[in-house]
Amino acid sequence: MTFKGLFKALLGLMGARLLGAGLGLLTQLTLTHVLPPSEVATVLLSMSAAAFIALLISGGHTQLASTHLPKLIALNHPKAISALHGATLRESVLAFFVVAIVAAAMLLFGDFGASIKMALVVGLVCAPLSAIMRYNSIVANSLKWFPLSYVPDFIVRPLLFLLCIAPLVFVPADTRLTWVLAAFVALVWIVTMGQAAMMQGQALRLRNWLSSRPSYVKAMRPKAWALFVVSLFVFASADVVMLLAGMMLPPADVAVVGITVRLAALAGFILQAAQLFVMPDYAKAVVDADVQATHTVLLRVNLTTIAASIAAIIGAIILGEFALSLFGSDYVAGATLLILLLVGQMVRALAGLNQSLLALKGHQLRSTVSCIIALVFLVTTMVLFTRQWGVIGVGYAVIASECAWALSLAAQAQSLCRQRADLFWLVMNGGGKESGH
Repeated sequence: MTFKGLFKALLGLMGARLLGAGLGLLTQLTLTHVLPPSEVATVLLSMSAAAFIALLISGGHTQLASTHLPKLIALNHPKAISALHGATLRESVLAFFVVAIVAAAMLLFGDFGASIKMALVVGLVCAPLSAIMRYNSIVANSLKWFPLSYVPDFIVRPLLFLLCIAPLVFVPADTRLTWVLAAFVALVWIVTMGQAAMMQGQALRLRNWLSSRPSYVKAMRPKAWALFVVSLFVFASADVVMLLAGMMLPPADVAVVGITVRLAALAGFILQAAQLFVMPDYAKAVVDADVQATHTVLLRVNLTTIAASIAAIIGAIILGEFALSLFGSDYVAGATLLILLLVGQMVRALAGLNQSLLALKGHQLRSTVSCIIALVFLVTTMVLFTRQWGVIGVGYAVIASECAWALSLAAQAQSLCRQRADLFWLVMNGGGKESGH
């Protein structure tokens, strides 16, 4: 791909995500003005449950396909592509049945509120199609059908959902929640099937089931599950936080957590985008063993993401209460939580590109240890801190887990790579000098 083509693709992706974030913000504003906080909590929990269960179903195979499919397409190996599709399909179906059994047990025997139970049901109905959409998006991206890879999920579905809930003011109050959840489920199914229909036979299909090879599945499984663990913390931590909050806090507090988590995620999006943009330059510098170029790229991205995080925290301190008041007076109580969540984002920025460094050096499987540690910290501290401090405890738990992740990654990078990719290490090793060289 030419530089111009790459720039256009990245610009399209960034524009789609920003537009999707804007549509999501409008959707949340609409929901908070037509539904009581307890019902807003149910809707936000359902969205998180659908995303989380979809990730459980895919088990890392979607992330694995993002690197394997482009190679197989470039080598023109249609049988290997079908085998990859088949392995993904079989593993996903197996995972879905396991998740469904666990969810059924939770619904029947778990002591959970109505919001979390409804979220589990909606999540189970949506997750298979949501997982297929994610995988087909990877297929489209690998085929360089870039608009088809991100427009359906980032623009079409959020836009249609916003249009569906816009007339809620004319719907009887006692049926509004049903209307919203039904629209959400229907659109996940409709948009997924629409995307698949436009993929000229290249989408994941039932016939791929017969193409699966046992040896292929066995070889893929360890890598896929390692990527799943990484994705669970790096990309799905907001959904994990939301679901944990749904199990530990009253619905009105869960609604506050849901809105603040989504506002904080906007800052997280900027962080991820900045790191995404420098990855090609960083990967080349690492592969070429160009110490000075590596130092320059890392210094630039670290300073940018940390400065953006600090700016977001200052903005939340000054305007946090006003921004949350736009959603309604019930949500102003989340102003302090919003600041704490943004502090957590800054800790993630301070971790730099240590996760990427470990992957580039061939230690991606071992880096899962850091994510497991962080997830254990998140669950444990959420239980302890929400009991002690309620909503604010969620923020403290997020900061604790981000610190555990950052410190563990730094230790692994230092031990396995003899170098790190965070700002502190760069400052201590100014001029591009690497420890151990």
